[in-house]
Amino acid sequence: MSFRGLSESDRIRRKRDAALYSNFVNILNTQPNCIAADCVNYGDCIVRYPTYEYRQNVKDGAKECDNCDCFITSTVTSSISAFGYPWTTVTGLPSAWRQIIYAGGQFIAVGWAGGQFIMTSPDGINWTAATLTPTPLISVGYGNGRYVASGPSGYVLYSSDGASWTRQQLLLGAGAFFNGVAYGNGTFVIVGYNASTLVSYVYTTPDGILLSPQLAQSGKWTSVAYGNNIFVAVGEAGAIMTSPDGLSWTLQTSPNLNDWYRIRFLNNMFIAVSTSSGGGDSIITSSDGVTWTSYAFSNGAYDIAYSGGSYVIVGSATISTSTDLITWTQRYFSLGNSWNSVVYGANKFVAVDGDSSSPYVAYAP
Repeated sequence: MSFRGLSESDRIRRKRDAALYSNFVNILNTQPNCIAADCVNYGDCIVRYPTYEYRQNVKDGAKECDNCDCFITSTVTSSISAFGYPWTTVTGLPSAWRQIIYAGGQFIAVGWAGGQFIMTSPDGINWTAATLTPTPLISVGYGNGRYVASGPSGYVLYSSDGASWTRQQLLLGAGAFFNGVAYGNGTFVIVGYNASTLVSYVYTTPDGILLSPQLAQSGKWTSVAYGNNIFVAVGEAGAIMTSPDGLSWTLQTSPNLNDWYRIRFLNNMFIAVSTSSGGGDSIITSSDGVTWTSYAFSNGAYDIAYSGGSYVIVGSATISTSTDLITWTQRYFSLGNSWNSVVYGANKFVAVDGDSSSPYVAYAP
């Protein structure tokens, strides 16, 4: 075994009888106080210190390594990045997951392809496939005891429990996408557009069954949220529109021409995030959907969540956190995943993968 780069005190670190040190590597860009455990490969664990890590192979399934606990299971492995913040990955169910929400006492994730299209969980760890006719989905919302999900080709699904779903389809022609769902003021609002004809869509429904078309402002609408007694929809090329009731919509001015991927109402404000730069910052916030403040973010962002003074952004291969939307710290990095959506519920942040690669779920703490 090699202890390259270690001080004498590091070399003398205590070893338990059940473990052997091996595969020593250096870590760059770590933060102070990042002592943590990473248990992988059914009993191996990686113990990390501020400037280095070492890997231990646990003999005969021992329960502990030096300075860490090992969780030996076929479905859950801890994956702590070199940035010292724990995110645990869960196998979950296969799909290209597009959005996750926490509502009605459970997590609901909807997916595009790759196996399943809706999965549910009470805790973000143990997941169950929902019963439905296979249907690609993009977005899901909840209100008044009803879940409503939407997707391409004019599909809208509804459910009272998240486990069994009923599907209907609006015949809007090839290229029709229903990209966003939100509930507020007694109604669901569904937004989207037709990629072939460039027709913009806004539909309202009290229950996911009776769907009423509304006059939408022109735009490639990708997401919608409700808060402070107003709906706010965002789209490509900086598109933003607002409505008090989902029926009458007003175009608003965006700080830049980014393609806004998702909007959420968090911490008493709307927050929209962008996956691509259109000449400006990739985070914008507003209390009313009219006046916006922009913040810089170096990576493309797919979704954002908030709880307890912390914001979490997910993007391609990365998960980052901030307390003020200004200073961001990368907490997790995985080349094999593209984290597409994140939400807070059941005392944890839960993210889902968007490119059909296992693991399909990550959570913290």
